[in-house]
Parts: sequence; structure tokens; C-alpha cells
Amino acid sequence: MSDHDEVIEVLEKTGDYRVLRRVDLSAIPVVDIPADFSLQCVVVLDAETTGLDPDRCSIVELALRAVWYDEEFRVVALGEPRSWLEDPGEPLSSEIQKLTGLNDADLHGKVIDAAAVMDIVSQATLVVSHNALFDRRVFEKRFPLLRNLPWACSCREIRWAERGFDGRGLGSLLMQSRLFSDKAHRAGADVDAVIVLLMQRHQDQTALAELVAAAGRTTWRVSAIGAHYDLKTYLKERGYFWNPRECFWWRELEESQLEAEKAWLASAVYAPRHYPSAPAPAIERITSRERHRR
Repeated sequence: MSDHDEVIEVLEKTGDYRVLRRVDLSAIPVVDIPADFSLQCVVVLDAETTGLDPDRCSIVELALRAVWYDEEFRVVALGEPRSWLEDPGEPLSSEIQKLTGLNDADLHGKVIDAAAVMDIVSQATLVVSHNALFDRRVFEKRFPLLRNLPWACSCREIRWAERGFDGRGLGSLLMQSRLFSDKAHRAGADVDAVIVLLMQRHQDQTALAELVAAAGRTTWRVSAIGAHYDLKTYLKERGYFWNPRECFWWRELEESQLEAEKAWLASAVYAPRHYPSAPAPAIERITSRERHRR
């Protein structure tokens, strides 16, 4: 045991201190292509942008890292960390400069290597982001030829509460895991933070195993198109989300929930007394290739 470890043990035994360790992936081999061809690969992605609206902002930093795992969903190898800056063609706001530490001079003339991005994501069976609903939209806007990749969200598709966590924000999950990243809101550091969290085990199952299983399921997106404005409170209470681009309420359901939801909508939304402007909801089959787009 090192002197540092002894000090940490003494502090934590008092019950008054919790020591955070820096995110460290140095014990995992870094490879170009693993020798074991039975391994599966996901790519973890993070993007920093000019703003918080995915329909209006542009990527200023993109980071990707390949993660290979075995049949027990243990991470056994990593690709080289790759990240790029990109000039958005407009000045960064002071808020984004404070958040990321980047400035206009850092970005001037920089361009993401699209060929390298395509090469990395082509290895993967899944692209993982901690906020896929945002990252997928800005990524596909920048790389429209890569619109059909399968995606998973480590924030929403892992049941962090059942794993003993309070909240699911990246910084909060790290802190509760007694970890820290000294470059928060820089894409490369956030990618490594997600990888560390995916390696955590609960009841002998890694978070990565839960995420891959969740991403592999088929669900149904029910869109209450034409629902009367006065029903917005009922739809929100029912678990629907507002789509501001196309102006309708929607929710995603497991197949076992679908028939009951259709019956509820027929009575509570599409009955003539509610004055709907459409005869029925739109129902769409969803896999990881369509999920996290709205």
C-alpha cells in the first residue's frame, strides 16, 4: 500500500471524508485492433457545441474512443483516444467559453477529420453517448452520411437509481463513484468518464451489459398527433414529451404497454368530444437505429 493509500484509508475510516480519485484507464490495454476477434466493440462519443439547442448549434469539439468487451461485458481493450476541434464560423459565447475552456483562437481554422470519424464508428455495433438525444442530433447534422448508426444513451438507458446512485448527470455519477475528471466539459475527458462508469458492476452485471441489452430491445414510439391543446397537461402527466420541431406529444413504450396505450388514447385524446385534428396517433417501431432522434 502506498503512502497515499494509507492516508486515504485513515481519512475514510473516520466517516467524515470521502476521497475522489482521478479517472484512470491506464490499466486497460490500448490497441488498434484486438487480436481476439470474438470481442465486441462500442464507440463512446461526446460533443461540445456552440450552444444547447441541437437544431441550432454546431460542434466545436468531438471525441471518440473504441471500447472492446468480452462475452461477460467486461472492458478488455480500448482504442486510442481521438478528438478534434472545429471552427464553427462564429464567435463562441462567453457561456460556452466558460463551460469548455475553449476560445475562438483555439478553434480558428480547425476541421474535424471526417474520414477518421467514419473509420472509427465503422468498427462499432453501437455508438454510446451520455446524452444521446442531444449528441446524436448534432452529430448527424454534421455527418449526414452516418445517420443510420445504432445509438445508446448511458444517461437514460441505464437504471442508475437501481445501482444505488442519486441522479444520473455525468459529474454526479463520477462523484458518487469517488472519481473526478479535471477536464469536465471537454469531450475527451467526458468520453473516458463514461467508459469508467460503464465498467462498474452491480449484482455481477456491468453497466455496459445493461446498456447493450437496453439498446437491443424493440420499442414503439407513440405520437399523439392532432391532440387538442387543452390535453397537454394530461399527456405530460401520462409521460409524454413535447416535440417542439414538429409540435406534437410523444412517448416510447415497450410492446407489452402498446395496446393499453392505444385504448387510453382512443378514449382520452381521440374521442370526438376532445376535438382532435387527426383520427389516431402515429405509431412507429423503434430500434437503436431510430432511438434518441427526438
